[in-house]
Amino acid sequence: MSRPKPEPLDSAPLAYENDEFINSPDGRLFRMMAEYSEPMARFRRQRIEDTVVFFGSARFRALDEASHALQLLENSGSAAPAPDSEQPASPDEVERLVNSIVQRLESGGESEVPSSLIGEMVMEGLKDLDEVAYIRFASVYRNFREGKDFEKFVGNLD
Repeated sequence: MSRPKPEPLDSAPLAYENDEFINSPDGRLFRMMAEYSEPMARFRRQRIEDTVVFFGSARFRALDEASHALQLLENSGSAAPAPDSEQPASPDEVERLVNSIVQRLESGGESEVPSSLIGEMVMEGLKDLDEVAYIRFASVYRNFREGKDFEKFVGNLD
């Protein structure tokens, strides 16, 4: 007695062609790997070896917005810049601060660095370099909302 032959099964689509699977919770791992693999493949094709990745609130402005902001900073309304003796920090001092932060980050050997660590390092450097810049940076970085936030922060300076 022979058994009847079962009906052939429909062929299943390949996982990467199955939108229902890819967009499901089970396909999350594949989506995440694609977000890593695709840029890496593009970097290899374009021979990019080093990159800098910004996370958090690091956002680039459009060129026209950045140019306008820079123009406002450069054109303070004064006929001449303030004398060097009134400048809290020279461009060379700022450059040294930036270089020291970069050197400390590079010597750490980490390929990824939390933006919070960079922010704390900038605040630490500004505290010694330019107290007004330190307070301004802290007000944005620490998200001061009210005058009492400034008072509390300034009260802890000494």
